[in-house]
Amino acid sequence: MESGYDECIRGFEENRKLTNSGVEYWMGRDLADLLGYASWDKFEGVIERAANAARVAGAPTTNHFSRAGNKVLIGSGAEREKRDWYLTRYACYLVAMNADSSKPVVGFAMTYFAVKARKQEIEEQRQLTEEENASNFGFELSIITGDWLEGLSTTVLPATTAAVVIPTKIASGKFQGGI
Repeated sequence: MESGYDECIRGFEENRKLTNSGVEYWMGRDLADLLGYASWDKFEGVIERAANAARVAGAPTTNHFSRAGNKVLIGSGAEREKRDWYLTRYACYLVAMNADSSKPVVGFAMTYFAVKARKQEIEEQRQLTEEENASNFGFELSIITGDWLEGLSTTVLPATTAAVVIPTKIASGKFQGGI
């Protein structure tokens, strides 16, 4: 049996979309349904409060909150615009933070988007660190263990594990000279 949290997460995952460049986003109307809002006007107020919070924090709101609209036919055969929003993960997090916290699903959303945002921060930091390490004077961090160190053991170096910074050409096996 699926818990309320698991069901909520499944809903967020099923409604997640990707831009051509791989950026995750959700549509505002889909998020309104997932968060238990029956009235679009009330939920749009939540989105506007979230966008204001981003603006006050100095975030570029146009990168995270983008208005959208579709033309729909109404009973008389005329067309009317149906407002919507494109919301990034960060925007969804802020929307959840500004939503009605008395709804259990809102608490689930806060957790979901906070965890997703943190995972993305960690991944971006890891990629940045790898890029920095790759460009730092052609050096990399290599871990040398066990048998190799035993051959070097002296009174100064114990035969355990050590982290050693060595030139990339040596670490990759491309070094043609002696050490």
